[in-house]
Amino acid sequence: MVKILRHLLCPIQKVIGIRRKYPFELYKGANWVSITNKFCEYLLSMKEVILKSFRYTVCGDEIFLQSILMSSDFKKNLYLGNMRFANWKGGNSPQNFEMCDLNKLSTSNCLFARKFSSTSTELLEKLKNITR
Repeated sequence: MVKILRHLLCPIQKVIGIRRKYPFELYKGANWVSITNKFCEYLLSMKEVILKSFRYTVCGDEIFLQSILMSSDFKKNLYLGNMRFANWKGGNSPQNFEMCDLNKLSTSNCLFARKFSSTSTELLEKLKNITR
């Protein structure tokens, strides 16, 4: 229902002249990101601007961080790669890693992996021993 309303309301807003103005250029990207403590502090200092700018935005979590980052001095530290290893076979959500994935996980160049079951203790212990 929300999707249908959005597709109806967006063209209507354009026709009647509703144009949102942002204090920065808009960028989009994944909502699974890693940020530094300094950039986190910067984001927190921008709280009011973020809330005001993205209050009525669909998928704001995939727009606000990237837009704020690219309009700041932090953009010079941006790494344009994905350091997360996820098993996307079979759907919209990543599958849990299992013991049979140990070799893939240990030979990956990624720093992070998503996702593990709470019962994956043996796999997690083996990965912990490999990374030491």
